[in-house]
Amino acid sequence: MLNIAHVPFLLIWTGIAIVFTPFAFILYKIIMKRTSPSAIRSIVWFYARVWIHFISLFMPIERKTGKWDDYPQPCIIVGNHQSMTDLYFMASLPIHDVAFVVRGWPFRIPFFGFYMRNAQYVDVEQYTPEGMFEHIQNLFRQKTSIMFFPEGTRHSDGHFGRFHSGAFRLSCQTGRPVVPLCFYNTGKMLPKGTTWLRITPVTVVALPPVYPHNFSGELGHIAMRKHVKLLMEKAILDIQQQYKNSERVTLPYCIGANTTRL
Repeated sequence: MLNIAHVPFLLIWTGIAIVFTPFAFILYKIIMKRTSPSAIRSIVWFYARVWIHFISLFMPIERKTGKWDDYPQPCIIVGNHQSMTDLYFMASLPIHDVAFVVRGWPFRIPFFGFYMRNAQYVDVEQYTPEGMFEHIQNLFRQKTSIMFFPEGTRHSDGHFGRFHSGAFRLSCQTGRPVVPLCFYNTGKMLPKGTTWLRITPVTVVALPPVYPHNFSGELGHIAMRKHVKLLMEKAILDIQQQYKNSERVTLPYCIGANTTRL
């Protein structure tokens, strides 16, 4: 039933989004005084947010992502990567102005690539390390937060892969805090290599910001990377245990300690 409804919904909603993007762009840019890339990022957020609400009609979606003012802005968001749907579930966050750091292939997808380029998402294959740092610094100056998937690839079995250091080195270089974002069960909902959604409870949890000044020295970014990964692994294990015990997910240490069920 889910996939019978999901495919036409996605096609119709995408078509509506294409038609109404110019009007939404005018609303954000002219009336709300947003920059062009910021307007596009907000449109992408709204598109994904509507998708989340549709999916929640078929399965429980729980988010513990706090409020807008719980996030130091701009910040660096790092998430575990289980599924392509993680990109949609980013709209669980209350902040709209987020640019993704991704590999080059999504930029080549029709429709999606257009929005990604105009939203100033960061193509890691396009820049030298120095050029990427300058591009992200420009985004920070616009109060735009950055999203990394430090594993670099999806792990749909729920286990964490090796974290790369880029996001944490950037944090130590710029002084911007890291906000860990945990996706649970998105890999079961849409496993890697499949196109059909499966009904399963999904939880999205943001943890409190981690500040780079607590990790000093030349290898501070490595200590920060290990610390953040341990925090995220603990959160996922706690969520998993509460599901096994048929308990409502309660994580008193999540950002803002604010729970919303869609």
